[in-house]
Amino acid sequence: MSFDKGEVRILHIKADSVYVPIGCLTFNNFNETTNILDTTTRATPNGWKTGVPTTQEFSIAFEGIQKLNDSTIVTYDDIKAYKRARTRIEWGLSLNGSIVDEGFGYFTEIGESAAVGEFITFTGNILGYGEPVVVQVDGDLFQDGSVILFQDSQELVFQ
Repeated sequence: MSFDKGEVRILHIKADSVYVPIGCLTFNNFNETTNILDTTTRATPNGWKTGVPTTQEFSIAFEGIQKLNDSTIVTYDDIKAYKRARTRIEWGLSLNGSIVDEGFGYFTEIGESAAVGEFITFTGNILGYGEPVVVQVDGDLFQDGSVILFQDSQELVFQ
């Protein structure tokens, strides 16, 4: 079984109908959460808390090194412009060069750090808008017989 490293999972922003990578990323993190509505019934066992899932949301945190004036990547200045204009963006996460997850969102937090003697770095967060989508990947994503276990406990084996 093989494992992928973080450098093959890249965050992109769609600009003019083409996915463009956010340049010089050193970190990106995709998180999903589900809000739970607390419930109580007479059958609640020995005071244990129960609940039902309600709304869901996702966010993508990222960090990188600033690079200026580069039209082949999304720079911190581009991100700053999207955030200040409150622009809903379309994002995509690639794995080994193919977009595998995509969706919409807003830049909700951005920041930069300029330590003496160090590269200027930036951080940001995208708060999701709607449901993220898993993209159908053409070709073999796994060529070593790996098993994918889905949320509904179904298995898919690539051979």
